[in-house]
Amino acid sequence: MKEKNLRSYFQRFGKIDEVNVPMKTEGLNTLNRGFAFVEFAEKEIAQKAIDELHNQKWKGRTLALEFSVPKGTYEGKVTNLMENTKMERKDAVLPKNLRDEFKAVEDAKAKAE
Repeated sequence: MKEKNLRSYFQRFGKIDEVNVPMKTEGLNTLNRGFAFVEFAEKEIAQKAIDELHNQKWKGRTLALEFSVPKGTYEGKVTNLMENTKMERKDAVLPKNLRDEFKAVEDAKAKAE
C-alpha cells in the first residue's frame, strides 16, 4: 500500500489534506503496517468515503474505514478488549469487522477438521 495509491483511490470523494502510511522495519525490510490514515479537508467528505467503502474489498483486502480517535482512547479500548476477552494484542488491535472475518474463517476451519 502506497500513499500515491491511497490518494488516487480516495480523491474521488473530495479534497485530501494528508495521507499517512505507517511503516515498520523488520531486519533489512521496511514494510507498511497494514493500515493508513487519510485525512479529508471536510468531515462530510470523510463520512461519505466511510459510508461507501467500509467493508468493501480493495486490492484483495477488506477495507475497515472509521474516524480515528486519539491514541490514548484507542490504547484504552485495546487494553479493555484484552482484559475482558481471551484476545491477544495482535487480534485486539484489528478493527471489529476484520476480527469477525478472521474468527469466521477460523471457525470454518475448525468445523472442517
